[in-house]
Order: sequence, then structure tokens, then C-alpha cells
Amino acid sequence: MKTGVQESSTAQTPEIKDNNKLNLYPDLPVNEADLIKAWKEYAETIKNETPDLYSMLVYREPKLNNNLEIIIELLAQSQEIEFTKEKDKLLEFLKVKLQNNHLRIKTIISKDKHYEISEAVTTSDILKAMMLKNPALAKLTMELNLEIE
Repeated sequence: MKTGVQESSTAQTPEIKDNNKLNLYPDLPVNEADLIKAWKEYAETIKNETPDLYSMLVYREPKLNNNLEIIIELLAQSQEIEFTKEKDKLLEFLKVKLQNNHLRIKTIISKDKHYEISEAVTTSDILKAMMLKNPALAKLTMELNLEIE
């Protein structure tokens, strides 16, 4: 019988630990300035590992609504897929840094006509689209002998 008791208490232990982890932070008020600072701090931690995601985080600032929902507007579905891979780690970092358990992240795809390159899937597609919009970029690429991969 002791074996059965030990097994049931062991089975409950991870749940208790997970619940304690969720309530670890004191739920301090969060403002957008602190959110952006923590967001960029996290971006710096992944700069060398995932430079594309780093760029996405640095250049797409999050917005915070009243319900502690962090909204990040992305340019394309491909960015959302890439972002989703890191989303949980980012959210945990923000919860710890900002000391609030109730933070959530929501992604939306931009409908802004200004970002027609959002249909591009790869970085080379994006660069090609940018060159079409800005011939000076194409000229610079040629002068520097840069290749599109």
C-alpha cells in the first residue's frame, strides 16, 4: 500500500509545482513602456540564434490593451509561423520580467496596403520586393556585389 500512496503523491507533485509556478508573480501593473523595454531585452537574447526573429521583434513593437493582452502586428503568415515557435518562451520571459501572470500574446496579420511585401515568403523574396519598390536598393546591392540567396 505504501507504494500506491507514494505513486499518487508523486503524481500530484508536478501539478502542485505547475500551479505554484503560475502564481509565482505578484501581478504588478504593466505599462506599455516597460513592456517594450522587456520585449527588446528578450530580442537581444535571441539575436545570434535567430536573427530573423530578432529583427521581427525589434522592428514590430507590441501594443498592450487593458486586458493585459500583448498584441503584435506581423506582416505575413510566414512571420506568424516563425513567431509562434518562440512565443511561449517570450511570454514566460515577459511574465517574469514584468511580474504579471495574466499577460497573453495575440498576433494579427497587418492589412496595411503599405506592406505589399507581406506576400513574400523568404528573405530573398522580401529583398526582391523591396528592390522593386526602391531601385536605389537594387543599385546598392549591385555596387556591393551582394547576392540574393
